[in-house]
Amino acid sequence: MGKDDQIAAGRSAVGNDTAYIERIGALSKTGSPSLARDSSHIAGRLLNTGVAAVISRSGFHRRDRDYAPTFAAVHNDRRLRRRARLLVVESSLEMHGYFRRLLSQRYEVVIATEGAAALDILLNDSPDLVLADLRTVRRDGPMLLRALKGNAKKNHIPVILTAPRSEEKSCSEEFKAGVDDYLIKPISARQLLARVSTQLELARVRREAAQALSESEAKYKTLLDSLDDGVFVAHDSRFVFANPALSALLGYSDEECIGLPLQSVMAPEDLESWNERFGHNASDRGFDSPWRKEAVFQHREGHRICVEFSARPIHFNRRPAILGIVRDITRRKQLEAAESRLVRMIEASQDFVGLAEPDGKLIYVNRAGQRMLGFEGQSGLVSTAIGDHLSPRMKQRILEEGIPAALRDGAWTGEAALLARDGSEIPVSQMILAHRGADGSVEYLSTVCRDISERMQAEDALRESEERFRRVVQQAPIPIFVHAMDGQILEISCAVTELTGWTHDDIPDARAWYLKGRRIAEDQVDEVLAEAQRRFTEGSISGPEEVTVWTKSGEPRYWLFYASAPMRLPDRRPFLASMAIDVTDHRKAEQALREADRLKDEFVAMLAHELRNPLAPIRNAVQVLRQPGVSDPDLKWTRDVISRQVAQMSRLLDDLLDISRITRGTIVLKKTLIEMSAAVERAVETSLPLIKSRRHKLTVRLPQEPVRVEGDLTRLVQVIANLLNNAAKYTDAGGCIDLTVEASPNEVQVRVRDNGMGIPAELLPNIFELFNQGRRSLDRSQGGLGLGLALVRRLIEMHGGRVEAHSAGSGRGAEFIVHLPRVAAAPAQEGSGSGGGELESGFTGVRVLVVDDNVDSAESMALLLSLDGHEVRTAFDGPGALAVAQEFQPEVVLLDIGLPGMDGYEVAKQMRNLPGLQKALMIAVTGYGQADDRARSKAAGFDHHLVKPVDPEILSALLATLRSG
Repeated sequence: MGKDDQIAAGRSAVGNDTAYIERIGALSKTGSPSLARDSSHIAGRLLNTGVAAVISRSGFHRRDRDYAPTFAAVHNDRRLRRRARLLVVESSLEMHGYFRRLLSQRYEVVIATEGAAALDILLNDSPDLVLADLRTVRRDGPMLLRALKGNAKKNHIPVILTAPRSEEKSCSEEFKAGVDDYLIKPISARQLLARVSTQLELARVRREAAQALSESEAKYKTLLDSLDDGVFVAHDSRFVFANPALSALLGYSDEECIGLPLQSVMAPEDLESWNERFGHNASDRGFDSPWRKEAVFQHREGHRICVEFSARPIHFNRRPAILGIVRDITRRKQLEAAESRLVRMIEASQDFVGLAEPDGKLIYVNRAGQRMLGFEGQSGLVSTAIGDHLSPRMKQRILEEGIPAALRDGAWTGEAALLARDGSEIPVSQMILAHRGADGSVEYLSTVCRDISERMQAEDALRESEERFRRVVQQAPIPIFVHAMDGQILEISCAVTELTGWTHDDIPDARAWYLKGRRIAEDQVDEVLAEAQRRFTEGSISGPEEVTVWTKSGEPRYWLFYASAPMRLPDRRPFLASMAIDVTDHRKAEQALREADRLKDEFVAMLAHELRNPLAPIRNAVQVLRQPGVSDPDLKWTRDVISRQVAQMSRLLDDLLDISRITRGTIVLKKTLIEMSAAVERAVETSLPLIKSRRHKLTVRLPQEPVRVEGDLTRLVQVIANLLNNAAKYTDAGGCIDLTVEASPNEVQVRVRDNGMGIPAELLPNIFELFNQGRRSLDRSQGGLGLGLALVRRLIEMHGGRVEAHSAGSGRGAEFIVHLPRVAAAPAQEGSGSGGGELESGFTGVRVLVVDDNVDSAESMALLLSLDGHEVRTAFDGPGALAVAQEFQPEVVLLDIGLPGMDGYEVAKQMRNLPGLQKALMIAVTGYGQADDRARSKAAGFDHHLVKPVDPEILSALLATLRSG
């Protein structure tokens, strides 16, 4: 029925609708076979042609008011029915009531008076049919119709327009545009009900047909889409159909595959075979049989795809075509190639590779395995048991542990020993694998054995190397730490434990060392460790760093650390070696040196002060002598002042010389048996002037019985006198000094105690060091150079004794105790120590030549000797001395060593060669008094060596000896 016929049928609803509607109702209620046949035919046509069925918008009319379609839906396996929902779009209130009266008994009616409201209802709650007034929708309804027909989810809803006869043409135009039906007002009840029922029924039939077609297409699509193999249909060597598997295989989308030429996806050699088979010039022989071959397809990105290809001619859409099925065998080809490479690799391997049955019988051994066991070819190995080729000591382990473990767990690895054909054993690292089939059962075993003879030798060498390395580290005389990458301390040298007391168990890692040995705060350790790890990772070498290390007993030591660059242990593990030099003694020596330097500076200052002190009164005395008319008392005073001050300067110089001799070990003690009372008596006699000058009270206590020691009387007197002088100087005027000698069976103690200023506690440990006098005021009223106590200790130690100092603190006095070994033997004749006596009464002077570049020194010595009755000449340099000597022929030459130009040694040598001077008494007069100075002067020809200032008495004694001889 054409569109015009449908419109005409709409006009003549009164005369023709009844029979037609009754027929539809009867078909609907009885399920007529003819309708079933029609449905089957439609479904078959849909499946075969693949096109959607078109059902006429107006085809059935019914006047039965009792007929009303119902809609069914499946929910929870029950059939639920509901009434159809109608949307009435009408602006006339009269028509509202009319439509509601006629329709609400059979349908659910929703009324909208304008198009916008209808659009909201349509979008939010889809009706089953729309009955709309043309004028209402024309006023604001075009939006409604466009929204309805343009929405894929809403366009199935049928639309019936109502309009007066004057608008019939407009209704016809809307019908052509997509409206399903229209009614011309006035509308009869039967006409309205028939048209509504018909459109609802047609909509149901369309839905069911579309659903059936969709389900059929979905089944075929699902079937093709589910195939793993690619399926295509080609016509004129172009794809006209391709399933997703083929599109994915070639790298195209489904749409891109349609129309794609075969030459763009098939390798040239395979395309040639295709054309020979299916080209226009191909023969029809065997045309109905499938064509199968392995071919190569080309992926869109250019790589090749190996396929198994099957094709045969078919008819598609009534045209001849080729149906092709493609299976990707690229992976299989790769596996086959890999298997081939694997076989070649196994045969080329130097390791034993074998296959065996699950019971252990060999089925394959590669060439390396054959050589390892001493066989040529497989014949002697196949069907033999694995255990036949294992050493007796390993056979039980492999058969009872290795193979069962592989069968149970899938793999076993361990060390074993193969038994060669000649009986030799080959140590190997063996792996046994169990290979299972699809059903999970073990199909075969494989084993790989690697000869580890060289490795075992290397491991033995490695162990020996590690042990040597460990011994070197442990026995190193300096602290050494060996660190791993994670901070673990692998080794420490014995020196670490010897110096600190920390053992390896105490400091197993860097954190423990930093916390215990370095006493780094807990919150700073992580930062220190991170920096150490950074240097380790970067391989940087840190420079020497002096750190304080704390011993286990809590004492600080000072180490100079050196960190090496990362190295590797013999087992290739990276490590860092930290080495240290203990500089604790060096630091203490430095500290002592600084202290000694400080004391030296103080001593130099004191020496200058002490030397200036006697010079001042000497200068004053000289000035007095220059005054005219000096009286005899004044002359006597000047002589006494000069004599006392020169004696003081001599004592200072003697102390310096004694310290120098003791330090160098050149002083010699003249030991005899000495009565301690005699030594004390002489020491008191020496110190008494100083004690009396400061108004001190001296108490001396001696034992009743004789107490003897072996020693040098002069030096022991010097020791006791120094202690008494020290007590006198450091005790305020009017103080008390006690000198006590006590004796025990094996020891003699000499105690000197005062109630003076005392000794501070911090000074006591160093009181006997050189130049150590403690703090003193600027006036330096005590005097001295700080040498006395140092001399005391060294002289007493040379006598086999010791000396102690005690004090309760500043202002509380001090006590010095000298300990000397006691001797019980009878005393020997004590020498007087002074071999000189009075000058002979018949003494006459001698000729004396005085040579000194210091004019005052030379002339003053000449004057002194002249006053003693000697004939004296002077010279002030070497050449002048030689000239005077040749003329004067001196008997005695006082020659200064330090002459400018020609020194005293050269002058002495040349003077000895002058006629008449070979027997002259040569006396060196110099400020140098060291042992090597004396030895050098003797080698130059001097008879005596006197140190400035020369003691006049000693010089007079020498001259007297010359004359008396």
